[in-house]
Amino acid sequence: MKQVTIRGINLGRICLGTANFGYGVGEKDAFRLIDIFRDYGGNLLDTANVYCRWIDGENGSEKLLGRYLKERGKHSVYIATKGGHYDFSEPSKSRVVEKEVRKDIESSLYALGKESIDFYWLHRDNLAIPVEEILYFCEKLKKEGKIVNYGASNFCTERMIEAQKISEEKGYSGFFGLSDSFSCAVENFDPSADKTLAKTDKYQLHWLNESGTFLFAYSAGARGFFAKKFRDGENFDKRSYAMYDNKENERRFEILKEASHITGSNISACGLAALLALPINIIPVFSASCEEHLYDNIKGEEITLDENIIKKLNLMGK
Repeated sequence: MKQVTIRGINLGRICLGTANFGYGVGEKDAFRLIDIFRDYGGNLLDTANVYCRWIDGENGSEKLLGRYLKERGKHSVYIATKGGHYDFSEPSKSRVVEKEVRKDIESSLYALGKESIDFYWLHRDNLAIPVEEILYFCEKLKKEGKIVNYGASNFCTERMIEAQKISEEKGYSGFFGLSDSFSCAVENFDPSADKTLAKTDKYQLHWLNESGTFLFAYSAGARGFFAKKFRDGENFDKRSYAMYDNKENERRFEILKEASHITGSNISACGLAALLALPINIIPVFSASCEEHLYDNIKGEEITLDENIIKKLNLMGK
């Protein structure tokens, strides 16, 4: 697997998301998937303190990874975890304040069995406080050794630009990257959806291109939308269908089918390869529930799409 370098750390170009490890994927299968991913050169695993809490109130994904690291060893694998997600009982109240983030970090460190977190994401923004205040307490946590690098997840472009300017003025290390939702699929607007989530749009893509900031694109596989559509709607859940069923995705689906035919690769691999072909620094974050899905996505890092395919997809929105 090819690598990129962020803050002096060499990372594989794709990241394995583990949100479903601990409840959708059992421990034995999860360990096997991580082993395969690492055998292919992948070395970054994405989790969050909130993952699995909606099931039993526990940070099950982090705890599973902690058991994996204890059994398999911590060498040559990096963990990216997140904190500051709102409490499910009070979704309107932001927890992106120093006290709550510290609480989540301590919980994550204990679960993972680590003394410091390699890449730490603020899971949400807190628009009620200045971004400078957020940067200040992140710098404190970094100096204390709790975290090595900190980044922003679900932050809008304007707040990222402001954070970058303040970091330069104050001499802060600043956000190492941005993690927003992005894939080959266009999401439909849902007024009832979580308003604290952020999606990568045309404006943000061009800022990423100009600034060189790394985008860690979560939901990079669009919840398997194109792959399931390719299999005649196999296992479509109503939420995914409602999120992605639109004319633009019908158009992109036909282009990805063409890419699949040209490359001899599955449609999931073609979608991931299209993201990697963009003129931005990007690390797609994908999930897998079985070995077949994992291999499908890993293949995307190995293939190169025809320039005409990239042009027709028009993911940059030019």
